[in-house]
Amino acid sequence: MKVTKNPKTSEVEVSADIPLEIVASYRERALAKLTSSLEIDGFRKGKAPKEHILKHVGEAALLNEAAERAISEELPKVFASENLLVIDTPQVTIGPVSLEKPLHFTAKAPLPPSVELPNYTKIAKKHPAPKTAFTATEEEILD
Repeated sequence: MKVTKNPKTSEVEVSADIPLEIVASYRERALAKLTSSLEIDGFRKGKAPKEHILKHVGEAALLNEAAERAISEELPKVFASENLLVIDTPQVTIGPVSLEKPLHFTAKAPLPPSVELPNYTKIAKKHPAPKTAFTATEEEILD
């Protein structure tokens, strides 16, 4: 994992790889989700065999869905591990998706700008102390 911060633009760029085992588990989750929602002729909804679903949807679409799910769940963990406070949705670029090599992605996200305040005690206006203290008698208060 490579993290690059750019203080001029207040952005961070994260390049990371998701291991094959994790991508495979997200592929299985995506396949289960498609199985429960896809209607294929000759089968009840959610009861079609996985082979038929793969023929209907295609391996590439299934891997793209798995990659999106993996990045959407793993990217916040990366930001948290690096103590990055991201203030907007990151722009994610996904590398080629396959079950033969780890999933590589790059995410670029804005950070809050750094603000340095001047020494407020030097620029603060000096107020003179009041000249007389206010005093009131009981009669003045009751009237």
